[in-house]
Amino acid sequence: MPRELRIEVRDDPAVEHDVDIDAEFSVWELRYEVKRLEAFQRPEGGAITSESLRRLPVQRLLQLGIDLAVSLDAGGVLNTSDQELADIARHGPTDYTLLWVARLYTIAHVRFDPPTKTVAERLGITHRTATYWVKLARDRGVLWPLSTEEGSDG
Repeated sequence: MPRELRIEVRDDPAVEHDVDIDAEFSVWELRYEVKRLEAFQRPEGGAITSESLRRLPVQRLLQLGIDLAVSLDAGGVLNTSDQELADIARHGPTDYTLLWVARLYTIAHVRFDPPTKTVAERLGITHRTATYWVKLARDRGVLWPLSTEEGSDG
């Protein structure tokens, strides 16, 4: 994943103002953190107010930027079909499968998605199995322990 991410939003009808977001990847949190956010009034748009700034969908915009960056830089994780992933999962928790568990988990975490739930859905396995495979991936050193609480990831 790229260390720095720049997201420029122009003329998006779902967003009140044009926006530039600079984010940086934190290797400690395994997340992008917004370092700068700048809003611009559109010529035909309303004034920038505290209320309009609170309505900015910052997380959604960041997620869209992350999706683009990850799809270009994540070794095809987002472009791998569910069928291909189900075929990988059929072999059980092999080293290769656990590498995919780690990839899926990390990408979901970065995207603000529930990681274990994402692993289960993408691999076509139960949540309980996904939880066990995530633990195995950590135990075997292919998944870094993240700072989030396990119970909160769905």
